[in-house]
Amino acid sequence: MGPIRLAANLLPSLRLGKAPLVGRLAIHGATVVGLDVRELVFRAIAMCQHAEYQMRALALGSFGPLTPGETRLAAAINLSPGPLSRAWDYWTARAEQAGAGPGR
Repeated sequence: MGPIRLAANLLPSLRLGKAPLVGRLAIHGATVVGLDVRELVFRAIAMCQHAEYQMRALALGSFGPLTPGETRLAAAINLSPGPLSRAWDYWTARAEQAGAGPGR
């Protein structure tokens, strides 16, 4: 399936307000959406970090997924203005230190 057809097939399921907002595509990478660029970046970085945490947890033994309630609570906390702004400020400061900040 070509990239245009793949995108056309994914688009209806990625509209905001429908789950999931993050999807892993076998041998294609991932698709992430957010209400704005900050949320999109937060979700993309968090997805990578959570994959690393999951690999580490597997090395310690078995574990189960979060319950739907735990997932909703985590999203409400993590995507609230305070944590989202702090994460954005941290990432943009790191990008600027690396010479990849805005306007470069």
